[in-house]
Amino acid sequence: MSILVVEDDKITGKILKLNLKKHGYDVIWVENGKEALDTLHSTLGIELIIADIMMPELSGLELLREIKNSPELSKIPVIMSTSRQDSDSVKEAIQNGCLFYLIKPINAGVLIEKVKEALGHNASILQDKEKIMLRTNMDERAYRTISIEYYNHIKELIETISENLDNEKKDIQVDIRKIEAGANVLGADHIAKRIKQMGGVPDQGKRVLSAREQNIFLRDLKEFCNVFEKEFQSYLQIGIGGIDSKAS
Repeated sequence: MSILVVEDDKITGKILKLNLKKHGYDVIWVENGKEALDTLHSTLGIELIIADIMMPELSGLELLREIKNSPELSKIPVIMSTSRQDSDSVKEAIQNGCLFYLIKPINAGVLIEKVKEALGHNASILQDKEKIMLRTNMDERAYRTISIEYYNHIKELIETISENLDNEKKDIQVDIRKIEAGANVLGADHIAKRIKQMGGVPDQGKRVLSAREQNIFLRDLKEFCNVFEKEFQSYLQIGIGGIDSKAS
């Protein structure tokens, strides 16, 4: 997931970037609101903005208003990171759509906690199995079969994209419809959301991805597999249809 940090103070910007990258986030750092708007309109995959208030050219509050008044950008959550503690600034930020208002210096643990909350980190990767089974009327065997098939498909796609990027090839055709269908069934909301950000499912089902889109999509696919492997180790040992894959 990509986070846009908007901070004119170089030391603070470097600290924010370092703390976020330590927790696995991709970070883009710009030094004023004007640069931030240009970046938001030209860069795919930004899912969170952390902005200072007092900046040259375009302040954090002005940037916030521009974001929330834009149909394309308004759904991106914004965290304000500032030394201004006066009630008027806090009130104005909240009224204009700021999700969290953090006072500098920001504790690293608090920062990551709010970032995860803003991104819906825990809920978006793989929804609760029992809820999915109830919603789709699947039994345990059906859920296991579908989830493993989807996991295997994603693993193959990860390998294909990784090889393509390693060989410096630019474009690759991907079956977006198949990926979205599995994401919707299993509640992998972050994958479904990424597909929408990339323009949705085309009429023919498949879509050519640029190298930049592949890099972004690859992170989402790897994140799904990492969570699946932690949550469903027993499924991977049993295999599809209840057959022990180690014994076959």
